[in-house]
Amino acid sequence: METTKARRTIRLRLRSGDLPNDFDLTYFAVGCPPPNTKCAGCGKTFIPPHPDAVALRRSENQYWFHALCEKLWYEERSLKFPIRPH
Repeated sequence: METTKARRTIRLRLRSGDLPNDFDLTYFAVGCPPPNTKCAGCGKTFIPPHPDAVALRRSENQYWFHALCEKLWYEERSLKFPIRPH
């Protein structure tokens, strides 16, 4: 997977609202996503077995990421919404 392309896709999905910027993590899992599931970050379909897939749930929405895409998503969120000291 090309990191630059995945980062660009994630950035666009954050801007469009397809991926949330704020995230109140209510569920976390690592494992194999259901068949024909696409990565919430890069949009590519997971090819089984994919043991490093990560699932995050926000309210009723569940987001499956490749481990790299999840990392890029966190990075892109922090660039757009930097954590500021109180």
